[in-house]
Amino acid sequence: MNYLKNFYGQLIPYQIGEVYIYPDDREEFVLLSVNVKNQRFHFNKDQWCTDLVFTDLIYKKTGRKVIEDTTTQLKLNL
Repeated sequence: MNYLKNFYGQLIPYQIGEVYIYPDDREEFVLLSVNVKNQRFHFNKDQWCTDLVFTDLIYKKTGRKVIEDTTTQLKLNL
């Protein structure tokens, strides 16, 4: 499992080749690549989404939402 750290400090898990489902229409997408610099995910069918949209997707294999596996890293200034 790989992780993308976004602007908000979230560590978003992703796996190239994993099948994800869009919640509203149950359409399946296979993750092809991730542009870490621009925080964009590229899928088959020439579809792209941002990190915030990606967290709404569901793993086809488990039925679990990506956001449920996303963690937030807090920076404490003590």
